[in-house]
Amino acid sequence: MYRKDYKRYVGGNWEWVQMFQLDYLHQKCRKFSNDKRFLDLGCGSLRLGSLLIPLLDEGKYIGLDYNQHFVELGIEKELSPEIIEEKKPQFIFNDNFDLSEIDGKIDFVWVYQVFIHVNDEKVRTALKNIAGKLTQDGVSYATFTRHIAKNQPKSDYVYDHTQRTFYRSLDVIEQMYSDAGMSMVHVADTPKGAFIIKGELKNEERT
Repeated sequence: MYRKDYKRYVGGNWEWVQMFQLDYLHQKCRKFSNDKRFLDLGCGSLRLGSLLIPLLDEGKYIGLDYNQHFVELGIEKELSPEIIEEKKPQFIFNDNFDLSEIDGKIDFVWVYQVFIHVNDEKVRTALKNIAGKLTQDGVSYATFTRHIAKNQPKSDYVYDHTQRTFYRSLDVIEQMYSDAGMSMVHVADTPKGAFIIKGELKNEERT
């Protein structure tokens, strides 16, 4: 069952959402290029990574997820051994957004449909860790959901495959970014009702 569901694991609509993400990176993100060091935070079964890894320069792709099983299925099903050998992607597995295994800085961070499923504490930890790894002119993009929630998950809820969603106002999100040392701006909406936040280091953090 797991082998058949590695695409459904990341929410279904595999090909459509895959192309939406890639098109957005190419058309809307002026700082995105093949020579940038790219962190796919919450890479899952490599819906985006399976397209990015062949495109990026050698050693530029880093994927982080807590579920090693589905990442490995994505590698097996969506990438050839030759591409893995040529591009040398790095994969990190943990459930607390720990980026300490990454040597050096990161130019570009992509967090798609991850923060909508984890609690505020986890988001704050992730943003702090991202800020600590960004280059001075680095940039991050992340999706959030801000619609009014009828059944907001408890604050200690952690993603458990039920697709429950955290809803946050822009004011709350802005404070989270500020506390992490980043500025943010709402740049776009996604076709599935979330919205995309662009984050960069504050001027005083660019040392």
